[in-house]
Amino acid sequence: MGVQNNDIPDPNSEYLKHYNSIINHLPKSVVEYINEFNFHDSNLIHFEFNQSDKIVKIKLFNRFKDKGFHVYAIEISDVESVILKSDPDKSLGGPGGFGDLGYSEFDYQDNVIIYSVLFSTGIEIVIKFKGDIKVKQSAQQGDAPEPASPAR
Repeated sequence: MGVQNNDIPDPNSEYLKHYNSIINHLPKSVVEYINEFNFHDSNLIHFEFNQSDKIVKIKLFNRFKDKGFHVYAIEISDVESVILKSDPDKSLGGPGGFGDLGYSEFDYQDNVIIYSVLFSTGIEIVIKFKGDIKVKQSAQQGDAPEPASPAR
C-alpha cells in the first residue's frame, strides 16, 4: 500500500518538485549542503543556539561501513529562531537521545530559509535563518560519542 503501489504520492518526488521551485532563492552554501551531505541515521551529539551571535552549532555523529566514525560540525548563520517540536505518539524507536536523524528538508518563505530536521523519536528541530551553512568533518577513532539527550 501507499507509495509503493502509487496509492499516495511519493513524498520524495513531491519534495523534489518543491525544492526545484525554491532553489534559486537559496544561498550557494545551502544548495551545496543539500547536494553533498546525507545525514540520514546520524545522531545529534550537540546543539547550541547563540542568540546574540545568531549562530546555531550542531554536531552530528555518523558511522559508515569501512570508513569509521565521523563527526560533522555544522554552523548556520544569521539564525532568526529555533523551534523544537515533539510528537511522542509518532516515535519510530531507535537509539536514545534524540534518536536517529530520519528526514530533513528546506523551505523558503518570506525571504527566510526554513530547515526542518525530524528524528526517529518524533522530535523535530526547525531552524529559520537568512545566512549560510558551513560543514566540517572529522574522522573519529574508538567508541562512538554519546548522543545528546532532550531536556526532561
